[in-house]
Amino acid sequence: MSITPHRDAAAATVAATRRHFAQQEPADASVMIARRMDVDVTEAAILGYADLRDIGVAQARRMSIAARVAASAVASLATTVCGGHQTASRAVLEILLSEIREHALDRITKVESEGISAPVASSQTRGHA
Repeated sequence: MSITPHRDAAAATVAATRRHFAQQEPADASVMIARRMDVDVTEAAILGYADLRDIGVAQARRMSIAARVAASAVASLATTVCGGHQTASRAVLEILLSEIREHALDRITKVESEGISAPVASSQTRGHA
């Protein structure tokens, strides 16, 4: 048995997702870039979260850390888009958060309806990238 079962499961999920995307021909360069961004961000999030699980960090703390990291990424994107201007960044942030919620809910629905799964650690029922 591995000493990092959650990381191992998360890494297998990411690898499966990368293989899945590699088999699909992107419609154009923007789709290819979007896929790469999607997998890279997902990999960073789920591997980090898995590491926290493997070292025994409580779920509430793991969720707090994940939320803070996601917030940092979104805030960095908003300020980059707006050249560091705070007022404009706040306006873009509202748009991003609205779209993030919409896309996240759509993704959750797809995971459930399509039964997307990958190798998992014993305490998980399914892994998703």
